[in-house]
Amino acid sequence: MTDDPWPGQQTRRAERRRRFWRMHDFGSGHGLEIGPLDRPMVREERADVSYLDVVSRDALQEHYAEGHGVVVDNIPDIDYVLIQPDGRTLSIADAAAPGAPYDWVVASHVIEHVPDVVGWLTDLAEITVDDGVLALIVPDQRFSFDVHRPLTTVGQMLQAHADGDKRPSVRAVYDHFSATLDYKHLDIWRGNAPTYDTPAHPWWQANDEVQRTLRGEYVDCHVWLFTPESFLRQMRELRRGGHSSWYVEQIVPTRPDDVEFYAIMRRVPRGTEARMDPEAEIVPQLEKPESVLVQDVQQQLAHAKATIEMLEKRVKQQGRRLARQRQVIEERDAELASRRRPLGRLRRSNPGDG
Repeated sequence: MTDDPWPGQQTRRAERRRRFWRMHDFGSGHGLEIGPLDRPMVREERADVSYLDVVSRDALQEHYAEGHGVVVDNIPDIDYVLIQPDGRTLSIADAAAPGAPYDWVVASHVIEHVPDVVGWLTDLAEITVDDGVLALIVPDQRFSFDVHRPLTTVGQMLQAHADGDKRPSVRAVYDHFSATLDYKHLDIWRGNAPTYDTPAHPWWQANDEVQRTLRGEYVDCHVWLFTPESFLRQMRELRRGGHSSWYVEQIVPTRPDDVEFYAIMRRVPRGTEARMDPEAEIVPQLEKPESVLVQDVQQQLAHAKATIEMLEKRVKQQGRRLARQRQVIEERDAELASRRRPLGRLRRSNPGDG
């Protein structure tokens, strides 16, 4: 195996893999990992796993030969590919059918790239056993290069499915290349979000990528944007609307100074009404969208700041009043003292009086 070109990455990846395995025992049963690239979450030496990707290992190694942060020698053999030698693109259900059914499916940083997420979830449900697991690692929009992009919606998911998207749409491609930013996630965690003055791509690239899309080319991008809360809400909406047979059973929110969250989803057993809320489902907790809550907090902070400034002004005014009263008292004390001095002299000169 080729050495990792980034010092410390191997250690961080190992810890990340351990955290992922705490959510589910992938060593049990037969599974499928989608898009493992050079860092599979489930390795062949530890589990009965097959790998699926868009193209073969040779094609992936050729594509990433010039770097991109990928150690090409670490890319495993790909068992199932979506794009066939004759140019046809298979669905995941068709491509991975020879190994089905699967007890679990793993996808790390994949769901956000899928052109038709409704169709993708349907395909995975088709090849997964009842109560099977879909384990996901998902980038958190708040701490990624998508930080200033609006969250995507269930309506957009349904539109992509109705349109039968096989490639990222014009909407997705343009938004990705026009609005992603050059960023450092640690800066965001410390309250220093990037500005629009630090785009990840030159202004003209978005239109060029759209033209490639319109010519029928596959332009990879972040199609869907999630936070842990929005993911819970949208997966529940899809299931309740009859568009998905999956529910969220576990979720591990984004850790401080990290960029991703983990989710375990369960396949609703066949013959069961998927629209009915499962007892084990993790439900969203927030009463308002996170963006609105942020605005609420900002408004509360602004109000608190204004209140503090008003109180500080009143304290200063009261201080000036107290200073003036103190001065009056001191002046009266001095006047009284000046009147007492003659009286004292008079008493000393007439000791028998009184």
